[in-house]
Amino acid sequence: MDNEFETFSRKSKRSKKSKKSKSKQGSDFINMTYDLFSAINYKVAILLFILGIIIFSDVFIESFLVGINGAVDGDTPTSKGTGIQLIALTLMYIVIDLMVSGEII
Repeated sequence: MDNEFETFSRKSKRSKKSKKSKSKQGSDFINMTYDLFSAINYKVAILLFILGIIIFSDVFIESFLVGINGAVDGDTPTSKGTGIQLIALTLMYIVIDLMVSGEII
């Protein structure tokens, strides 16, 4: 009889531990999500979005990419033109990130 009671008490302790670990996991996920969103640099994200709109706009294509041979076919950029746009966006990201980390903006 004592052996059965010990087995039952061990099982109940295990179930209590698993319930605690499950509730702790839920709060860990919430904390992890909060930490993820609090680590986002919103200045860089907003400025990068605005620059992306400018770089992929018709104004940029018609004023800058037209001057590069083979970058535009009619009104649309070719693969070379899209590559140039992505390089420009990447360089602008580097500049913005350096300016934000240097507390210039």
